[in-house]
Amino acid sequence: MPATVTIAIVVASLLLMVSGVVLFTMGTRGRWTRCEPSCAKCRHRVGSHEIVASARCPECGLVFTTSGAVRFFARRRRIGWMVLGPCTLVLGLGAAMAGALAEANMRRIVPPQTRTTAELISALSGMVAFMELQELESRALAGALTDEELEAVVRALIQIREPQDQRRLNQTSKRLLVIARGQGVLTDELALELLDSWYPAEALVAPPPVVRQGSTVVIRAANWDRMPPLTVSLVADDFAIGEQKVKPRDMASQVPGGERNLDLGAIVTFSEEPGEYRFTARVIRRLRFGAAIGEDSDPDTPRRLDFTDERTVSLPLRVIGRDDPTFLEVVTDPARAAEVRAAHTVRAAAIDRNPTSDTCVISIDLVPTGVDRLLLSFDVIVLVDDREVNLGWFTVERQGSAVGSTRSLSSASISPCPDPIPERVTILLRPQPKHAENSNSRLPAWGLEIEIADVPVRSNVRDGSARP
Repeated sequence: MPATVTIAIVVASLLLMVSGVVLFTMGTRGRWTRCEPSCAKCRHRVGSHEIVASARCPECGLVFTTSGAVRFFARRRRIGWMVLGPCTLVLGLGAAMAGALAEANMRRIVPPQTRTTAELISALSGMVAFMELQELESRALAGALTDEELEAVVRALIQIREPQDQRRLNQTSKRLLVIARGQGVLTDELALELLDSWYPAEALVAPPPVVRQGSTVVIRAANWDRMPPLTVSLVADDFAIGEQKVKPRDMASQVPGGERNLDLGAIVTFSEEPGEYRFTARVIRRLRFGAAIGEDSDPDTPRRLDFTDERTVSLPLRVIGRDDPTFLEVVTDPARAAEVRAAHTVRAAAIDRNPTSDTCVISIDLVPTGVDRLLLSFDVIVLVDDREVNLGWFTVERQGSAVGSTRSLSSASISPCPDPIPERVTILLRPQPKHAENSNSRLPAWGLEIEIADVPVRSNVRDGSARP
């Protein structure tokens, strides 16, 4: 067991045991509380606080004129602390015993240096095999592994399919793969098998399974910003929806893609008629990284791995009509309406006269903070003189503390100007989940209208700053 872990267990155990003793002691001693006057010698109650100077205790005869003969305060035990103290002490002892047992078991483990290569490779199938992996790396650098054993190591690494597994492309596994590539063990076929296991092409390009006719969607590699060893590109001249070829726009330059790769993603407009299609795209996967082998190693030992694969993927896609209901899950629980309302703050609202025309401009400063695990997408409507003025829309989603928003909110003109300018207005947040359909969100969308009433309005007309 690492020394830092052992020290942490010892310190935690000591703190728990000391805390248990302190709690039990303080609970037993209790705390001072006011009580009925009583004899300090025999604890007999003596009645009111007004004590006759010549009085004596009827039980033991103690003269009450003696200093401290009458008690007005007593200690009261803290039962909760008396119970919590032993429990904490036992918990500390248990932690110490568990740490000692773990240390003893670690000492009984056979060191990886004494195990055979076959045993080390077999251990790689477990969740914790860092020491075995490092020992295999040492033997590979020393040339002690045969090609068959090195291939078995690579195949064991291929089976690590969980992206969160820390053995996946750490420095040790990188060095092993670089060595295997240099010795010809990691062939193109085996490297392709590694790519398909860790980064399946069908999972890298993830257009939404359902899109609305006429909508524009950004298509790029899934989790593209979390895979530094892997570069994924989309070939611009090989996009198709069904049998129809499409020319995407480059997300980086916003121009139609030509005979080149779209490294940051592609912008595609789906104009097809509603129906079931297959979305086809050509994907280039490039696994490229270096590995520090060591200064004392053979200068001819390879220090980089560079493998590229190009493949066409075909994924199911459904196009729905422009006026069809949203395909997102919609939440209409009235009990959550107050929570959604509280997630929106109006900082300011204004109705100002346009100095060049007989119109007024309505604007608001609306700040959405989002509701956890809920997608909010609204049209913002301002009610003025029974007229509905649409100021635009916004979409916001929050997962935990992370808030992502898409805002398309602006001011709007109204003619003729309301007369008089209202002191307060009502703002309606009207659900429009269709605005959020292209966000690739998997959260349910809110589906009830929210009213923000009595919003104060400032105006240059009332302030006297408007031109005549």
